[in-house]
Amino acid sequence: MSEKTDLKIIAVLIIFIFVLLIGWGIISHRSIFTVDNDKFPKNWYIFWAYREDSDIKFHENGLLINLCYYNYFTGKDVSIEELEDVYLQENEMFRFSKNNELYDDYVDSIHRIHSEDLDNIEKAFNNLALKEKEESYFDLSFDDACSIRDIYLKQQELVSNYYSNDRIMLCNLTEEQQEEFYKLYKDSNYKIDDSIMKTNEPFSEYKHYEYEGLITEIKKDKVSINVFDGKKVISYSGTCRNIHVKEGDYVYFDFYLFTLGTETEWTGIEFEHIDKKKRPADFDEKNYK
Repeated sequence: MSEKTDLKIIAVLIIFIFVLLIGWGIISHRSIFTVDNDKFPKNWYIFWAYREDSDIKFHENGLLINLCYYNYFTGKDVSIEELEDVYLQENEMFRFSKNNELYDDYVDSIHRIHSEDLDNIEKAFNNLALKEKEESYFDLSFDDACSIRDIYLKQQELVSNYYSNDRIMLCNLTEEQQEEFYKLYKDSNYKIDDSIMKTNEPFSEYKHYEYEGLITEIKKDKVSINVFDGKKVISYSGTCRNIHVKEGDYVYFDFYLFTLGTETEWTGIEFEHIDKKKRPADFDEKNYK
């Protein structure tokens, strides 16, 4: 065999090995990608869940933040153990639990929260951890993380009392305003600087709606109001915290939050104000029915 032939064989072998290595790299890359995908089970990002070998585990400090938000807005007292258990029931083989009320309610609630709100509460927890423990929140033990959660909730109570509105979240206030409530938490005699406490929360991202109409029904805190726009009647129904009017009153009302709005019916409204007004000179009650 000539030297030229030997060189050709060597060249072919080099090319063959090179192609093999490329192919192996692609296969390996896909294999790694698949493993990474498997690492994250269903709805992992709102449960702070991940896979380790064949087990599902949780970043409990992160999950505690979401759970804090969930419990606050639903008025529930779900433990982190309960939440982890229902998640495992939904994701582990042979443990599927259909129509799990807690799982479904938690997922739905967290999905409805603005991502910015979750970012803000995470930042607020971290700021508290740096002040109280001189460590990042995610570096704390779970017990210390729970103590930060408790401090946050105590400050949240101060916020609700100060603004007389439990929908205003501490984490969505400015850093300067949050600092005022931290000082009040540390010293109950501290006088908050009212000049810096004005806020558009919780409505900074929402449109303000204002109308006048006739109250058609009141049941406890639930109110229905009909508005006549000159052509048709539009019904507005929802809840109001302080009702000082009665059925048949002509009123001014306003709101930001609602569930559904169509051409003839708006539902799930959280009324901000409902105030009695003098009926217009051309008022005809028949138009409001």
